Amino acid sequence: MKEIKRLKVMTMLEGKLMTRAEAAEKLKVSERQVYRILKSYREKGEQGLVHGNRGKRSHRRIDNKVRYKIKSLLEDQLAGIERIIHFKTILDRLGIELIQADSPQAKGRVERLFGTLQDRLVKALREADAKTLEEANHVLKAYLPEHNQRFMKKADQEGSAFVPWLTDLAPDDLFCFRYTKRVRNDNTISFDNVVLQIPPGKYREHYAKATVELRQHLDCALTVHYHGKQIARFEQAKGFPLRIGTFVPVPEEPFKIDFVPDLLSLDMSEK
Repeated sequence: MKEIKRLKVMTMLEGKLMTRAEAAEKLKVSERQVYRILKSYREKGEQGLVHGNRGKRSHRRIDNKVRYKIKSLLEDQLAGIERIIHFKTILDRLGIELIQADSPQAKGRVERLFGTLQDRLVKALREADAKTLEEANHVLKAYLPEHNQRFMKKADQEGSAFVPWLTDLAPDDLFCFRYTKRVRNDNTISFDNVVLQIPPGKYREHYAKATVELRQHLDCALTVHYHGKQIARFEQAKGFPLRIGTFVPVPEEPFKIDFVPDLLSLDMSEK
């Protein structure tokens, strides 16, 4: 600790075994600060080496309510980033290109559309003397067919842009959130502060130190997979909100005993 190091240096300084400059270099402070520390040590002894703010609440400490709010906002932002990553992974597996809203391509399309609407739709509303929401919606309903007819372009390729579903993809395995986990020595993994016990199966008795994939499905159920094979499943408890990244396990059933002997009625005497 800092105080132990200061005590050692002050003892050597008092015994003239070290100069003030050497003490300053040792403690990484100025010589003036060494003088203050030495003065406090001479007046108060070892207690004088303890910082005056030790054990006190810092004036610069952020209020707990603000700290909690910041923590919640950061968690929400990180969760949002994580969901985007999972979403992009799903699109990649389906062969779908993702064009984000902040990309130049997406911005160009939106800006061109808004530019056209701001020019023509605003004029149409002004000419119709629309003053209420109901009147504006009536103008919009009549405007859209004319707008589409004027600006619609024929597709470069005819036919539907939808592709057939790949038969080797199971929707439940595709639309899920995937996490890489390392199994502990007691054959458990954790998720959302919940310890999950992996039972022995037909593939292996235990998976200690093995790397497995944990999947959370849209019903919040969890499945554990090893080399592509499911080795465990954990259901979400009923009555709790479904929220990705959180998990409430089904309570374990209490241990039941079908027959409890009446110990008082037993004859324990030797025969």
